Amino acid sequence: MPRSALLQTHQTLAHLLNEAGRPEEAQAYVVRALETKRTWQSLGTQAAIEVKLADKFHDDELYRDVIDHVKEALMMLPTDLTISERDYAGRLYVNLASAEASLGNFSSAKKAYRRAIQEAPTNSVVGQKAARNLRRLHDALRSTVRVPRWLAWPISAGAVVGIIYGLLVQHLSLDSAGFVGFVMGMFFVIFAAFSLAAITKLKMGPAEFETAAGIPTVPQLEKA
Repeated sequence: MPRSALLQTHQTLAHLLNEAGRPEEAQAYVVRALETKRTWQSLGTQAAIEVKLADKFHDDELYRDVIDHVKEALMMLPTDLTISERDYAGRLYVNLASAEASLGNFSSAKKAYRRAIQEAPTNSVVGQKAARNLRRLHDALRSTVRVPRWLAWPISAGAVVGIIYGLLVQHLSLDSAGFVGFVMGMFFVIFAAFSLAAITKLKMGPAEFETAAGIPTVPQLEKA
């Protein structure tokens, strides 16, 4: 079989198996395709397979492999793409965005979705998926409550001032247990201040506030 035909066969089998939900089997064929010739299409198929494997096994290293393979494929992307090739290029950006979002790189994910919309043909399925994912990601980020990290410093300074003011200015009359309790309370305030950006639930009396720990939950995103 000619080398070009062998490449196409392995790449097609890898794509079909991955679409059928069998990424482990697809991986073997895409590796053979890449060994035959390293093309941007084969790298794109590899990235699509790695997205499914990373989702299945919750493997951040695989998401990083997706990013590397997509970037390599984009460097090989020709300038005069056909309609079908533009659709495939859009898939590259969708897979890139999916990996970036899974790693918490939301700004990069949104940028990749916008590029997918630009690259994909008008009204294509890939472009529509990218637009929906971009909207979901935007809504998830907008609803996230973020606690600024700098807030810990003025709170801590206030606690230290409170200790000094209470002991030196007001001359608090405290026994040993009271003094230890007062100081420990101030240290707890400082500790809580620096933990605000990481806690997910803050309870103050009858009020309870939910935060997103600085990292919003990744919404359900459609794959390419």
